[in-house]
Amino acid sequence: MKYLILYTVFFINTSCFSQERKKDTLFIMYNDSLLTKKSHPIEHYKYYLVNGIRGLSASVYFVEKEIYTDINPIKTVDFVEVLNNSKSYHKNGDIKAYNLYLYLETRTLFLVLDDKKIVSVRPVYEIE
Repeated sequence: MKYLILYTVFFINTSCFSQERKKDTLFIMYNDSLLTKKSHPIEHYKYYLVNGIRGLSASVYFVEKEIYTDINPIKTVDFVEVLNNSKSYHKNGDIKAYNLYLYLETRTLFLVLDDKKIVSVRPVYEIE
């Protein structure tokens, strides 16, 4: 019985440590020149397509999860700063889609549309 209890406690503790956690929360300012708001024609959800991705028919976009009006972010970052931190800029100004996705997938993301509207989003990487 003693070994069963020890085994159960050990198993529960190791499973708690193996869960992946989000690194950071980013409040990203909406930028018209780098993000385009669109609506899916069939499934009727809204998403924000990242502009400037060329080659390999890949795209990164943010799917709208929930809209908030009562959040006051302490610090917001510009999307250009996110691109620089993710090392997803090519030398010629194009964006590396997969590098951007890898940087964003481990974070909790919000798009700040204006002073009163903040949208919770999740990143999606898609290859056509």
